[in-house]
Amino acid sequence: MKSALPNPKPPMPTNTIWSSLPPRRRLWIATLLLFSWILLMRLPALDRFVTADEHAWLARSGNFYYALAHGDWAGTFQRHHPGVTVTWAGLVGYLFTYPGYAADAPGQFGWLTEEIEPFLRSHSHDPITILAAGRAASVVMIALALVGCFVLARRLLGGWAAFLGMALIAFNPFHIAHSRFLHLDGLVSSLMLLAVLAWLHHLQARHAERSEKSPHAASRRGFRLRRNENGTLALAAIAAGLSWLTRSPALFLIPLFGLLALLHVWHAPDHPWRSTLRSLLIGGAGAFALFVLLWPAMWVDPVGSLYQVLTAAGDYAAEGHLKPTFFNGEIYAGDPGFWFYPITYLWRSTPITWIGLAMALVGLILRVPPLNERRVRAVLGALLLYALGFMLFMDIGAKKFDRYLLPAYLPLELIAGVGWVVALNLAQQRGAKRGAARFFPLAAASVIMAQALFALPTFPYYLTYYNPAMGGVARAPEVMMIGWGEGADEAGRYLDAKANAEELRVASGYTNGPLSYFFRGTTLPLTFWHEADYAAVFVQDWQRQLPSRKSAAYFQQLTPEKVITLDGLDYAHLYDLRDAPLPDYVTEWGGAIRLVTFQLPAAMILPGETVRAVFYLVNQAPIASNLNVLVRVVGQDGVEIARAEGWPWGAATSTWQAGILWPDGHDLTIPANTTPGYYRVELGFYDPATQALLPAQQAATGAPLGDLVTIDTLQVGALPQPSERLASPAYLGNSLMLDGSTLTPDGTVSPGTEVTVSLFWEARAWPATDYTAFVHLVGPDGALAAQMDKPPLQGFLPTSTWYPGQRVMDDFTLTLPPDATPGVYTLYTGFYDPVTMARLPIVQDGQTVGDALVAGTVTVEAAGR
Repeated sequence: MKSALPNPKPPMPTNTIWSSLPPRRRLWIATLLLFSWILLMRLPALDRFVTADEHAWLARSGNFYYALAHGDWAGTFQRHHPGVTVTWAGLVGYLFTYPGYAADAPGQFGWLTEEIEPFLRSHSHDPITILAAGRAASVVMIALALVGCFVLARRLLGGWAAFLGMALIAFNPFHIAHSRFLHLDGLVSSLMLLAVLAWLHHLQARHAERSEKSPHAASRRGFRLRRNENGTLALAAIAAGLSWLTRSPALFLIPLFGLLALLHVWHAPDHPWRSTLRSLLIGGAGAFALFVLLWPAMWVDPVGSLYQVLTAAGDYAAEGHLKPTFFNGEIYAGDPGFWFYPITYLWRSTPITWIGLAMALVGLILRVPPLNERRVRAVLGALLLYALGFMLFMDIGAKKFDRYLLPAYLPLELIAGVGWVVALNLAQQRGAKRGAARFFPLAAASVIMAQALFALPTFPYYLTYYNPAMGGVARAPEVMMIGWGEGADEAGRYLDAKANAEELRVASGYTNGPLSYFFRGTTLPLTFWHEADYAAVFVQDWQRQLPSRKSAAYFQQLTPEKVITLDGLDYAHLYDLRDAPLPDYVTEWGGAIRLVTFQLPAAMILPGETVRAVFYLVNQAPIASNLNVLVRVVGQDGVEIARAEGWPWGAATSTWQAGILWPDGHDLTIPANTTPGYYRVELGFYDPATQALLPAQQAATGAPLGDLVTIDTLQVGALPQPSERLASPAYLGNSLMLDGSTLTPDGTVSPGTEVTVSLFWEARAWPATDYTAFVHLVGPDGALAAQMDKPPLQGFLPTSTWYPGQRVMDDFTLTLPPDATPGVYTLYTGFYDPVTMARLPIVQDGQTVGDALVAGTVTVEAAGR
């Protein structure tokens, strides 16, 4: 009797070299091809650039090696991810490049800053060389896992579907990128897919064994089926245990395996649930045993180690990002929302995958081979359940990065591979009449080549790939947060080529690894720009407005010495700061304290939230008394809604050393009943003995600023949407845009009535000038009936403080003349420079339409009606 676990095979081409080969030889050729492609796309140029987190994993791997060598089992706990497979890969890197590290190292090194790198260099070992070796070990682990996936997928989906699906993975730009790092995502995504496929194969093997009715067949095939069943259960346990050792979200496999087992029992009632439960328990026990075996910290403190892993996962899910993140044109201090992962998937996948997924749906509807087999449809459903379930699982957490979803990409590529087999089978059915059936392998090769062509041009910076169907690199900065270290290497090499490179100090958002591994000088955080010779500002610094909006505006006004461009996108701007003017926002109090930068949330704040304001202060002269700092949040009406005061972060100012940078942080709670809108953050210093505030002045010009200085603004709550949007946006000058308006009242009015028009502006770039807005009400005879000219929000929010993407709602109230003639009155608006009185030109649909824009109309009825 035929086994219930055959290889599902779509109609194959005849009279071809490929079809004439023995099945085993075809399997070996396909496996070697995939293995070669995986390695060729991931191994070259592993020392080209460094991501933002890898310096930490290099240190953790060294610490892991040191702890193992010295029998310090507790010391193998390096991070709550837990990232143990990554540290094993890093350990292999040390063994190949610096085997004596554990004997030479004085102990474990910290990883928040670069501590291990000076030690390595002092022993004539370049950190990037060790890192590249660890990356190579990780690549080999990933390649072996993916080859295992192919062997399993071939039995579950058929040879061509598995081969095409795994080839799509081999040439997926996003997976290639993360497979090349000494990091978590490439490893965990590959191991999780291996675990899922092994579990699915185990379930189907058990069903096949029980479906074998013939005693003669059982005697011939039973041993092989039981071997497949036990082998795949063991493989699923090994892959699951390694996944858990890599990243805690892999615990999703536990409920997924349970659900898949339940669905299997439901659809195969002859399959006893007790045996399935037994498999779950045995597999789970095996996975946990491997988890313990490969992580010595579990030998001495299993409860404490597990507690840290699980509580950290919960904290990440609840608390979100430590720094703001950028997504879809907005800056988020917390969760970027449900649509983050679906949208980022569209940007990181390829059109080839999209087509394959669409054709898989067609195949399901039309029952095109291999989807004419129920078992293959079941596997496809399980893969889709895995992908969508993991996406929903990760959506629970507030902390989101596009790479966190990588485990869901791989099953979708396998589904796309099935879809492409459907497409090729449909094409083959048509082409068979014309004698084209023999070109099936050639058509499959074309699909693979098309996928590869999306990845190859981005070598070695595969993270620079963005789906051209979504707009590619031209539109990606409007939606995606760009960069994870790529481009910093080019900036470092450029600066390192300077004659006095070792003496240069460079301020950058990438201080540890991405820049410093390629630059001999000193790297500083961007908040230390005032001590630097150069600043390296990266595209994600602009997107997230780091370290502050005003810092970003300052750098934008400077001319970069060098721009680093990758694949058509500007990734970094290098500025020579040695002769650069001071920023306008740099403020001094009493000639003794200088504010050089600050950090305030650029994202919207909700009423009831607590925000942290951090000010970076430099002592300019000795301070005799211990001054208090005063921070206030003030509304447009002058009412204070939040305050913090006291010594600057607990430090007595009389003990400050001249020239030292002192950070000063304050937590400000916004009342829950706060009216949505913009609020100023003010800063000042006073002597608690006299309560007298120190006078402030602009550092660049010496101009007096009073005693309480407006540092920046906060947006509290969401602004309303305009009731009337423009048919097409109107652009005023190079920096402002009018989106729409709301008119109150919006019906017919009588003479003498007050009319309020709310205008909704948006900054498209940093306005360099404080403009004045105007609203003119023009009667049916063309005469001016009423007008209102004022700076935005009565001067509370000057246009020079607007940042790109910021929306501002401003109300203008005009009173109709008591003798207004009945008819239709038109509201015109615009901006002008109060110094020159020149209005900003207005452009709509690419055409200049003048310097005043119609914002609405008012219909005036006759008096007495």
